[in-house]
Amino acid sequence: MKSVQIVVALGATVFGAGVLLYIYKRRKDNFSKPSDKDWQYAGTLEEIILYPIRSCYGIELNEASCKKNGIQCGDLKDRQLFLVDDQNTPLFAGSHPKMWQIKSKLIDIDEIEVTAPNMEPLVLNIHKITYGRKEVIKCYGGSSISVIECDSEYGNWFSKFLLQKESGLTLFVCPFLGKIPFRKNLDLNPYMVMVDESIKDLNNRLPNKVHHWQFRGNFLIKNTNLPAFSEDNWKWMRIGNETIFRYKAPCYRCILPNVNPFTCERSPEFEPLKTLKKYRMKPGQIEPEMGIYFNIHKEGVIKLGDEVYVII
Repeated sequence: MKSVQIVVALGATVFGAGVLLYIYKRRKDNFSKPSDKDWQYAGTLEEIILYPIRSCYGIELNEASCKKNGIQCGDLKDRQLFLVDDQNTPLFAGSHPKMWQIKSKLIDIDEIEVTAPNMEPLVLNIHKITYGRKEVIKCYGGSSISVIECDSEYGNWFSKFLLQKESGLTLFVCPFLGKIPFRKNLDLNPYMVMVDESIKDLNNRLPNKVHHWQFRGNFLIKNTNLPAFSEDNWKWMRIGNETIFRYKAPCYRCILPNVNPFTCERSPEFEPLKTLKKYRMKPGQIEPEMGIYFNIHKEGVIKLGDEVYVII
């Protein structure tokens, strides 16, 4: 009897080792270093968008540096600034649609001018607003991150516009991460890619078309010769001759795309989320997929019109 138990235990161990080996080999195959002969043309880079303030209007760029933590223009990083209310809840445009009316303009390599209707412009210099201020650890959505709390005058500007109150919001700077893990750890992924062919496919199913900005991607790829949602299977992506990205995860969509970025109004039909849930859901998911996240593999500079190549 004892010998039988030993055999069973050994069999289970071998089986478990076999499963682990299979998973390791599959992962290695999926993400082994890309070979030049494997690249295939996927389109051109139509848009580059930097979001200096999380969930606010973005800045369209002609070129950008792609670093470990996301798009960088001078000393300004993607989603480096964010707002938190007095309940320690980070703001996002899904619950505060007026955030789309807050626009930023590049003034210098480390400075933006922020505007909103009926508000005096606010100048934010990344070095000035963080000078002499210590980093603190904050916990958002179960994730602890290092941030710098800005002086109250900056948060008060946003409070007056978004809350119609003298205070209530605090502006933070995240010195290292391009994105903050507010909802899921997936938000840590530095680059979000949208493909025009997939936007067209969605719009063909909708009564009222949506704009790709509603999905807040960093890159829009156009002129692709691949079918809609082929990006679901992209393992690697190269923009231009040198900048290489590695697939990380799909983007699971919350209510944010239901907000029109031009009117700041929510869709009364709950679109496009309602339609996405009909055909972009996988078993066991509670949110549909639209767009993909990438991590950087090889840093570089990208420009509008650069050709995009992928490995599937």
